[in-house]
Amino acid sequence: MKRFNLCILSGFLAASVASGATVALYEFDGSGTAAVGSGITDSVGGHHGTVEGGALLYGMDPIVGSYLRFDADGGVGGLGNRVVIPGHSDFLFNSTQGYTIEAIFRTTQTGTGTNGVIFSKGADVSNPDSQWWVRHQGTGQLRGTIEGAPSGVEDIATSTTATSSTLVNDGAWHSVALVYDGVSATKSLSLYIDGIFRIADTTIGTSGVIGGADTDPVVFGEFYSLVGNRSFAGDIAAVRFSNVALPAGGLMVVPEPSSLVLAFISGVLALAGRRETHSR
Repeated sequence: MKRFNLCILSGFLAASVASGATVALYEFDGSGTAAVGSGITDSVGGHHGTVEGGALLYGMDPIVGSYLRFDADGGVGGLGNRVVIPGHSDFLFNSTQGYTIEAIFRTTQTGTGTNGVIFSKGADVSNPDSQWWVRHQGTGQLRGTIEGAPSGVEDIATSTTATSSTLVNDGAWHSVALVYDGVSATKSLSLYIDGIFRIADTTIGTSGVIGGADTDPVVFGEFYSLVGNRSFAGDIAAVRFSNVALPAGGLMVVPEPSSLVLAFISGVLALAGRRETHSR
């Protein structure tokens, strides 16, 4: 289990990272360069991915721990560096189920033409009938979309329409969660940023299978198509998939620095107490 900060913080974020509903969890533990063809581990479900398009760089941060850096496509409109995960039914859901997709990320990407995709499945610029994705709009806003087949109806949650929106291209760590609830009497597609509810589509029109076919891969950092693939520029520290609509209290969040300090002090005091007990 990834420790998002110092080892004494294990459980501080780990409690929100692992749950019985988790079907895949990517924590990007590593260092140096993740060359093309390198494996990316799913620590829960065995849905391991592969680096494609270009090498990715690992980094280390005192708040979230290790992460992967995506540099988009260099502005040439070609294939950027990405993580590709083989398609599987664990990444599909239908309009009567619940599902949650989350990421911890940071970016300074700007420009309305960039539209950096954080994660996607079954998606490309041709707008297929079955897909899901979340992308950074290049304006500091986030947009999440689901679409089921055979309905061909999109449902969208965009932070630009929220009464209190948060700009996420400030270079700070943020969490995003796209939560679909098809079980409740009123179905909804909700967007959370930093663990806070921002907006919901409560007039769900989609139906059928969401996320393309089993064989359509999951992609971090882009749409799967080559042309207009909406490459993401920034860092991703974790991605989690859950086969239920998680409540706000169960979502991944980035700890506040003050919380990290308190956790560190608590850990030091606990360690000192154990040493004192052993010395008696």
